[in-house]
Amino acid sequence: MHILFLTPYVPTPIRTRPYNLLKALAGRGHRLTLLCVAQGEGLWATRLSPLEERALEELRALGVRCCAVLLPRLRSLWNCLRALPSPLPLQAAYCWSPALARLLRDEVRPTPSSRPASFSHPVSCLPNPDPFAPSPAPSTLGPAYPALSPSSSAPGPEPSSLSPEPSSLSPEPSSLSPEPSSLSPEPYALLHIEHLRAAHYGLWLQKQTRLSIPIVWDSVDCISYLFEQSARASRSAFGRLVTRLELPRTRRYEALLLRRFARTLVTSPADAAALSALPSEPPGPHALRPEPRAPHPEPYAPRPEPFILPNGVDLAYFHPNETPRRPEVVFSGKMSYHANTTAALYLAQEVMPRVWQRRPDVHLTIVGSQPPRAVRALSGERVTVTDYVEDIRPFLWRAALAVAPMPYGAGIQNKVLEAMACATPVVATPQAVSALTAQPGRHLLVGKSADELAGHILYLLEHPEAAGAIGRAGRAYVEQSHDWQVVAQRLEHLYEEETARHFHREES
Repeated sequence: MHILFLTPYVPTPIRTRPYNLLKALAGRGHRLTLLCVAQGEGLWATRLSPLEERALEELRALGVRCCAVLLPRLRSLWNCLRALPSPLPLQAAYCWSPALARLLRDEVRPTPSSRPASFSHPVSCLPNPDPFAPSPAPSTLGPAYPALSPSSSAPGPEPSSLSPEPSSLSPEPSSLSPEPSSLSPEPYALLHIEHLRAAHYGLWLQKQTRLSIPIVWDSVDCISYLFEQSARASRSAFGRLVTRLELPRTRRYEALLLRRFARTLVTSPADAAALSALPSEPPGPHALRPEPRAPHPEPYAPRPEPFILPNGVDLAYFHPNETPRRPEVVFSGKMSYHANTTAALYLAQEVMPRVWQRRPDVHLTIVGSQPPRAVRALSGERVTVTDYVEDIRPFLWRAALAVAPMPYGAGIQNKVLEAMACATPVVATPQAVSALTAQPGRHLLVGKSADELAGHILYLLEHPEAAGAIGRAGRAYVEQSHDWQVVAQRLEHLYEEETARHFHREES
């Protein structure tokens, strides 16, 4: 099957879901093209980060045709400011790039001859003057993609007029683009869009042309459900303010997306239930300005129910190890994520002091990229805060246990799956494991309060045999329920069902 993937970030080991799905689908023989937003490093990046470059190189080596459009964070923040008076969620505006929209439109043209065999410049720094323009004028699209479409009727200006030379932005094009001979000329069978941040591209595309392929939207989590929890539990006053602003917009927007796309994916039953509970007829305007060129497709009726596609874990990479365990507790995750920030502060300030009263020798290690100032300030004699690490496994192998003290959250916590795959016993809150079928007391320990979490941590520290048994049971659980190959096979079956259903819908 020929599949077009669109993501609002570069799939990397940190963005584990699209990264591993692409790898697994490529390994199963599918032909894949990835279009994505890259943000590089810093507020106004002019090139990809090393992590983004490596991830794209790895995907290209598997035969995935890749193109990333550089969208600096400062431009994304400007997009959000411009979105404030509109009904559009700030998350949708954050990743909007007219250049990526045009690239997507050209890729789904029904005649494969209009698509290039490869992207001569797989990464370009493109200005993004209007995050809301449904059909940007050529002068606002940014630099043209030289190999995108030789017959394009509306080429953009020359690259040198609006952006640095491509060589200053990325490795040589051949390092990221597959050879033309490795690509199939057949049309795409399906468009897979990841996350609410990229869903706007799907709505825009439906208004530009009558699509001959279905769109599968991987919501991952129900963002409005996450915002409901964050508005109550976040320790950041600014975070609570933003989520309260975003919550009504996001509810309406997610309800709209459920009706506009062929199928919606989520990681957990709780997220599926939250999406299904949204109103069927979202009030308020959500169309992009101005009026669309092509008539909007009729909404799906009845509204398709969300499909639960759980996250997996790379069982070959995350595996048990004979490293001796230390009196150490590890908490991992992307620390710029507000739920992880809140969890880290809760763990260090409320849970661990209860542990240290009885075991002052225990060390807490917080591992994850982009820790905010409040988390970095936790560093001390008993607490280590890292930034991004190349390999999380040594931390999981040496720690006596991993903890996931999430006060709120949505979807599946990858940190839990990775620790279990390493046979590291896990202590977690109910919110961290609500999406799993793991049995508390057998596969992991669950505590609702700081006292309960501290008690479980002390139990595992003082009973290494019981800790080992829970760790081994956790490994067996993820082997049975969260293998990425099994997850990819389920997604493959859904693709087949939706392409067949779309064909019959178009014929009727």
